[in-house]
Amino acid sequence: MSNPLTNRGEFKSVFEEYYSPLCNFVNQYVRSWEVSEEIVQSTFVKLWENRRKISIQTSIQSYLYQSAKNSTIDYIRKRKTETKKKAEILQMSKGNQYEMKSYDESYRIKEKILWALDQIKPKYREVFKLNKLEGLTYDEIAEYLNISKRTVEYNMARALESLCGLLRDKV
Repeated sequence: MSNPLTNRGEFKSVFEEYYSPLCNFVNQYVRSWEVSEEIVQSTFVKLWENRRKISIQTSIQSYLYQSAKNSTIDYIRKRKTETKKKAEILQMSKGNQYEMKSYDESYRIKEKILWALDQIKPKYREVFKLNKLEGLTYDEIAEYLNISKRTVEYNMARALESLCGLLRDKV
């Protein structure tokens, strides 16, 4: 039996003839036109990509309906697996709701601090980051920036003052 899927013109004719009926067939199982069209399109793409390997032993109609049915079954299985995983995640999140809320709050606070850092003067920001994020001492910062320790103290005090002012109503 010859394979009509190997010739582009014949493939197009088969697609045009069976696309809508296959969508109707698939829709009986998935109850969504959008999903039905996706499954049928995916089925035709797979057929085109594997056209040289495929050996059709039945009618083209039977072959297409079986292919669409298999694709639909794969889709349904995948959805069941996804639904099960979502339920497990939801269950876990309920158990860890406090921990997740705490993490979310920490993340939001960190975002606000980073925003505030971007708002202060560059010299204050640099000293603050070197001390609080890099862990350098005031003496190390003074040496690194080639400024006095007193200047580091002044910049750090101004940085903290600016950050407190910016974050007062935000956190």
